Amino acid sequence: MVILVSVLALPLFGMFFFRLYENQLVRQTESELIAQSAALSAIYVRELRQKGVTATQLGSVVPADALPAPGEPYNPIEPSLDLASDDVFGARPPSTPTDRVPLPEFRESGALLSDIMAETQETTLAGFRLLDPNGIVIGGSAEIGTSLAGIPEVARALSGRYASAMRLRVLNREPPPIYSMSRGTSIRVFVAMPVAMDGRVAGVFYLSRTPSNVIKHLYGERGKVALAAGAILLTTLLIGLVFVRTISRPMHEMIDRTRRIAAGDRDAIRPLSHHGTREMALLGAAFLDMARKLQGRTDALKSFATHV
Repeated sequence: MVILVSVLALPLFGMFFFRLYENQLVRQTESELIAQSAALSAIYVRELRQKGVTATQLGSVVPADALPAPGEPYNPIEPSLDLASDDVFGARPPSTPTDRVPLPEFRESGALLSDIMAETQETTLAGFRLLDPNGIVIGGSAEIGTSLAGIPEVARALSGRYASAMRLRVLNREPPPIYSMSRGTSIRVFVAMPVAMDGRVAGVFYLSRTPSNVIKHLYGERGKVALAAGAILLTTLLIGLVFVRTISRPMHEMIDRTRRIAAGDRDAIRPLSHHGTREMALLGAAFLDMARKLQGRTDALKSFATHV
């Protein structure tokens, strides 16, 4: 029963492994975007301070639970996206025109950060947008002067809370089903990181990137994968040897005994050399007991026939 259940569970285990590995790649991508956003945020805040930006020029008040706890110097943000439970939204909506004009201090800081983000993109392959406190794009490779404030994750970030989402990479395509083996290959991870300055939102870094393909990533780790495959193969061989020793070998010996007993070999009526399992031992004992009784009756009939 255990062996049958194990065989039936192998396909499910394979699917679970791929989904778990793919989900880890999504989390890794989100973590990388968080780290890049945090580094750029520090540069952005420094630029705003140098330009004399005051609290009245900033946006919403950052909620208390989104700030570091009193006495705590750190406020880490952990990746939270999950392929199994989180929705995959449609492709990112386009930015919308707006009549609002960002303040000169924000525009100048955005222009400076645009160069830094462009150089960073060459290495990380991430997409970058820097938004002012009103959600207007002030930095990035495109969409400057338009608004992204209507996008849900951006709206949440403008209120002072971190937000992330998974969106489709291709327009006019249905979200992949939850059981899809390649659910993570057709999505793009979006991260909206609020920039806090003096307890208020000074802007939002809106980053995106496609997670690594699970097959491509496994190929990159082919040495470790080969080692794991070797370990699985060795384990399978050990299970096979145990099966042969506990089931197959005693069964073949019992078959041989039945043939010898049927041929009249009295020496065959003795315990098996190896039972393997408790059930096989009970079966062997019952078989030998039956053979002894049949042999006894045969001897009695022969003796009776001789005397008659």
